[in-house]
Amino acid sequence: MKKTADKIMIAICMIFLCFFGIWIFAKPQSAFSAEENRVLSTFPRLSAYGVANGEFFEDIGNFFCDQFPMRSSFTAMKAKSELLLGRYENNGVIFGKGDYLMIRPRYENLNIFNSNIESVKSFCEKYTSEDTETAVFFAPRAVDVLVNYLPNGYSDTGSNVVWSIVNEKLPQAINANEDIRSCAGAGEYVWYKTDHHWTSLGAYECYEKVISCFGDVPISREILTKELVNDEFFGTVVSKSGLSDAAADEIFLLRYDNDEEYAVVNYDTGEIGNLFYFFEYLDVKDKYRVFLGGNCGRMGIYGKSSGEERETLMIIKDSFANSAAPFFAYNYDIEMYDLRYFDGRISEEISRIQPDKILILYGIDTAASDASLGLLGR
Repeated sequence: MKKTADKIMIAICMIFLCFFGIWIFAKPQSAFSAEENRVLSTFPRLSAYGVANGEFFEDIGNFFCDQFPMRSSFTAMKAKSELLLGRYENNGVIFGKGDYLMIRPRYENLNIFNSNIESVKSFCEKYTSEDTETAVFFAPRAVDVLVNYLPNGYSDTGSNVVWSIVNEKLPQAINANEDIRSCAGAGEYVWYKTDHHWTSLGAYECYEKVISCFGDVPISREILTKELVNDEFFGTVVSKSGLSDAAADEIFLLRYDNDEEYAVVNYDTGEIGNLFYFFEYLDVKDKYRVFLGGNCGRMGIYGKSSGEERETLMIIKDSFANSAAPFFAYNYDIEMYDLRYFDGRISEEISRIQPDKILILYGIDTAASDASLGLLGR
């Protein structure tokens, strides 16, 4: 009887594997996931070099993970089962208190991060010696600031080593982790529950810290007006978690008088506007693009209402800067570069623009996983 049951189970498994094994190649491959806002792995090109160094087999694994049929449904099923079993994590996403979903930081190695830090260090030394004031700010991760919302039993998996490296190699880097953590602990909405970005309030805390370190006066929080523009935002983290019934986020702006009287220039497209906020993106999946319209290689923001001469701040950034830029524009004209999309040379841009100040504003996770900061020396 047991042998018969075993044979039936084996047959079911074989049918399952054959069915999905054929389906994964028969169905069209998706190159991009709108839900997760990321590029998906497709079938890798076979090469002797890739087989020899193991990259081909790693890419095959990524292909099966990303292109598996009904992937979202299986991820959702697993997420529900983890919750029912009393576990607090699924697919690298931590189920925190208060409906917060947080990506668990994991770094296989820190080669990219160490290389990026060395590039930033050399860059700052070069331009500081040329009397251009430079500052570095690494935006934290959700687990760094939402400590009151972490589930019982959560433990760091060694990912905090990135902050130790920053403290050792870039002690001058500006850090607002404690400030944002304090706001979150007081119940303030500084971080999205379903996305990896900070809210406008979290971005303001960054701005206030940086401006103070520059020796300038930040715009007072008391004169900012909170404007709720969307209450149905589901970010990339909820997609990764597999939860289908997560609580929606709110997107709010912190606005000041005459903030619509700036020239906002997207040099990639040639588009020129007068407002920091692109409200048309509130109708798409990636609603975070309401801030400056999303990422582009080069953007400029220039004040034009007062006629007074303003200092120029160059911001070298990732997406965390998009929601902070409207605050910095209150104090400076801005030349903003995203090295992930900009194909020019930053050194030539600095020579041309002659900025008064330079700010590198990157998410610490981006710095640990993306080699674009290595282009600073180009």
